[in-house]
Amino acid sequence: MLPYAGACRCVCSRWRAICDFPSVQKQLWSGRWEAFALQWRVPKQLTNQIKSVFSLAVGASGELYSGSVDTPVGVWSTDDGRNLLTLEGHSERVYAVTIDQAGRVYSASADGKIVVWSADGGGILDVFLGHTDAVVTLAIAGDHLFSGSKDHNIMVWCTATGALVQTVEDHTGSVYALAAAPNNTVYSGSADTTVRMHSNDGTVLKTLSGHTGAVFAVAAGPDGTIYSGSSDCTICVWSGKTGTLLHTLRGHTEAIFVLTVDPHNRLFSGSSDTTIRIWGSRRALLYTLRGHTGYVEALAFGPDGTLYSGARDEPSIRAW
Repeated sequence: MLPYAGACRCVCSRWRAICDFPSVQKQLWSGRWEAFALQWRVPKQLTNQIKSVFSLAVGASGELYSGSVDTPVGVWSTDDGRNLLTLEGHSERVYAVTIDQAGRVYSASADGKIVVWSADGGGILDVFLGHTDAVVTLAIAGDHLFSGSKDHNIMVWCTATGALVQTVEDHTGSVYALAAAPNNTVYSGSADTTVRMHSNDGTVLKTLSGHTGAVFAVAAGPDGTIYSGSSDCTICVWSGKTGTLLHTLRGHTEAIFVLTVDPHNRLFSGSSDTTIRIWGSRRALLYTLRGHTGYVEALAFGPDGTLYSGARDEPSIRAW
């Protein structure tokens, strides 16, 4: 008998029925408890003061930033869901929000602008202009901000000065996703079905081909592994060193819109099939989280490991 068995049996009748299975006891013993528990946790509705959620980012103090169909950027308390701040600066929906190491917040919108907000109260520090269509994705790599747009271009900005470093005109379709690896290499996903590997200044190093549909999501794991999610319902797993396709993950029944990786190297994927799926470090599907009714388009982890999620056509952010 594994050491956790006795403790499991004393929790409650429902948990006892679950934990008496040898396979579950093995999962507890092997360190998969957190992901397993998420499957049975009822998600908390953090706030109902928001429309469709496209992006989430967590600040250094645990506050949650949201980009949504509403034109302001929302700032929310993760304790009780209170609206702490409303950042007014865009004229159309906000597709992406990200935060740099200095605490500055960047938001990107269908209005083509990238707004830079101060870390101490939401004042506008700068506005980056250059894209000719909606800016839908952002990523921080060292002292550079990468922005991707429906104009098919990626722009690289210096976060210290706001200067445009480079415009990358390599994709032949809208750029929907950006992610920075631990070594500051940046990956982009596009409607042209490819993933591009970029140096820190934007130079294209490799083209990764493996999808048959638009690439809506890209994420980098702590070990440098790269993940891409597509309208073809698959997730491709790539070597960050060579760009080689290592695995193809299948499980979602519709397009994958968002990917994120936790510190334990577990992959979380959100889809238009309304589910969030958790994949283990060995690329196996661990669990499926259900509760959303719309396309899951936003995922973010808080400092305490809480998973926050947002979906299209839902008036809430959920905490798992």
